[in-house]
Amino acid sequence: MSDCKHERRFEHLAAFIHNSFNCKLTRTRDAIQIDIQSDDGVVVLLTPQHIEVRLPTVDWTKGSHGPVPSSILWKRRKLNGFWGEGSAGVNPELKALILEGIERRQSQFKKCRFCKQLVSIEHRIGTVCHGCASKHLGIVY
Repeated sequence: MSDCKHERRFEHLAAFIHNSFNCKLTRTRDAIQIDIQSDDGVVVLLTPQHIEVRLPTVDWTKGSHGPVPSSILWKRRKLNGFWGEGSAGVNPELKALILEGIERRQSQFKKCRFCKQLVSIEHRIGTVCHGCASKHLGIVY
């Protein structure tokens, strides 16, 4: 496949995802990052060769920098596998893959046993959010 045709498909998939979900699209030189539904959604990373569905998380850095937004790989597929009979030539499995990733991410949220707020796994210790762990359990970060 020519580079130009490959690039058009890459951009076409990004447009399909952008039009199918409430999301933020960021284009870099080598990839397109699509943030779907913020922290309780997924990050889709498109390169001309692959699609990655990533789960949002944070990296806990040492020192005064605190948490830094990040993501972890959940599933990776070859991009050319998503061309098919669906909307404008896009395989319907693409949307299903993203929805499955969102469901997986949302399963990582649990209610804090003290404040009853839904809290992601990276902001909890077991069943207690970090704020309540400090307040009720005396944990110091």
